Amino acid sequence: MARQRLKERRHADDKPELIEERLKNYHREMDMIRSYYPEVNIWIVNGDKPVAAVSSTIEAILKDEMPKP
Repeated sequence: MARQRLKERRHADDKPELIEERLKNYHREMDMIRSYYPEVNIWIVNGDKPVAAVSSTIEAILKDEMPKP
């Protein structure tokens, strides 16, 4: 889905090979972060859902993760 969204943006630098390279780098960097900070909660949010659903998911995560005053 990320590949399709990037294709639809029509930016000059959104060539298929560059998109693949960016995705490869993203996954490599996330793997490094997860191994370096194993205690950190890294949430994955499905961005394929409607904007309202994605926003609600992020808000729920933040409410649960934010320290209480």
